[in-house]
Amino acid sequence: MKQSNALIVANGTKLATKKLETLAKQADFIIAADGGANILAKTKIVPDIVLGDLDSITKTTRKKFANKLLHIKKQDNTDLEKALDYAVKKGYKNIFIACASGDRPDFNFCNYLMSLCYINTVNIIFEEKDWRVFPISKSGIFTCKKGAIVSIAALGTPIISLEGLKYKLTNHKMRNCEIGISNFAIKNEFSITFTGGKLLVFVESK
Repeated sequence: MKQSNALIVANGTKLATKKLETLAKQADFIIAADGGANILAKTKIVPDIVLGDLDSITKTTRKKFANKLLHIKKQDNTDLEKALDYAVKKGYKNIFIACASGDRPDFNFCNYLMSLCYINTVNIIFEEKDWRVFPISKSGIFTCKKGAIVSIAALGTPIISLEGLKYKLTNHKMRNCEIGISNFAIKNEFSITFTGGKLLVFVESK
């Protein structure tokens, strides 16, 4: 069977149960990254595997998912990276990451930055409370609600064109680490065309 969509639930701020359930229904495989299992243990969602150094799961969660545990002792990467490595190795091409943000800005920033290392191999989407975050290395079309806020951060020096947003760009060369904050979708979709570099695209989804 062709493997397509994987869902990784990290150990950040819990999404609404309804949103998690919707994401789970769309997934062919569900991975709980260590403490993400605690979040799933309070729902009806059962992960296919719970992996990481397993130092954040509670005794109750450990008991509930006892037959799902995969202890990975490696300590030079995060549990989210371990989960991404596992999903990539299994051949999943679209990886949705839920509950990756929280109270620590260093974790939030590093999770987004780290994901850029994977995007030449897989498609990654971060599902946050009121936002979707797309780390991308190639042009694309994005669906959203009309009026949604869209912000873009560049790594490298991409030459970029924007359509479907209030503030359009045509073959604009962005500086390394340049950001475009608070653009707005004027339709239910917008496009980003670019060459060179990588982008983090933040799209409001509430």
